[in-house]
Amino acid sequence: MSPLDCIEPKVSIEDNKILIAIPTMDEVKDVVFSISPESATGPDGLSALFYQTCWSVVLEDVYNVVVDFFQGATMPRKTLKRLMDTLSRYEEISGQQINKSKSFFMVAAGASRRTIGRIANVTRMQRKEFPVKYLGCPLFIGRQKISHYSDLISKVTNRTRGWQTKFLSTGGKAILIRYGISITTGEILGRDKYEVEQNIIWLPGKGYVSFWYDNWLGLGPLYIHLPTNAKPKDVKIIEVLTQGSWQLDSMGIEVPESVRDEVFRHQITLSPTSPNRVIWAADTNGKFSITSAWELLRDKKEQSR
Repeated sequence: MSPLDCIEPKVSIEDNKILIAIPTMDEVKDVVFSISPESATGPDGLSALFYQTCWSVVLEDVYNVVVDFFQGATMPRKTLKRLMDTLSRYEEISGQQINKSKSFFMVAAGASRRTIGRIANVTRMQRKEFPVKYLGCPLFIGRQKISHYSDLISKVTNRTRGWQTKFLSTGGKAILIRYGISITTGEILGRDKYEVEQNIIWLPGKGYVSFWYDNWLGLGPLYIHLPTNAKPKDVKIIEVLTQGSWQLDSMGIEVPESVRDEVFRHQITLSPTSPNRVIWAADTNGKFSITSAWELLRDKKEQSR
């Protein structure tokens, strides 16, 4: 006699048969739609709202997963097999081949090694975790982090590193980057560097604008007024403008009288709450556009004929 025989059964044989019976499609649907749409996502990262909204599309797959579970399966092999069959069918129809060595799958954080191994065995793909890259851009879950974009920032930095001496000034770079102009367009505008830079004007704001290399007076970068071999330090306006008084003698280089006259002629007030701004003088709204740039260059060429 077993000690368990002393415990009075609370579930009848009939009740037990009901509990272990494979549920019907309607029963599965009732359970899915009884879940709050705002509830937390499951291990697959999808909320109840997704399944409720797309029920007509996913109902068979969801039901097959439930059936597999009630039959003792730990992983919906049918779903994975159907997915791979669909991909194979796509290859046959399109003539394109899926590179499984470059493809990957992702699972929930608590997935067992057995589950991961089963997916890898069926799909012949590798497992990866967030963040991942798609077309060079990071894909991730949760809050954005600078580290997610480090590779992308490095690529952009490397592409723009040569602009300083070949194309435009710091102001020119800011304009091109801000409005998404391509490198090729920058090269074209760079051929008429002087005319372009004359119309890129910095408004100092907090004062973190280059005294020599940014066009903040509307006269172009002031370094062009220095001797050809002069290489002035990149001094910010806030470093040489103290309480409204210019400290030009502290710059470590002789400032030409013509530059001094222009600087003293302009009244500039710095504000710790005002950001530095760049405006495009060739358009009345102060915003850069390819159209206004080409109009500017075209007018200059017509005047020179």
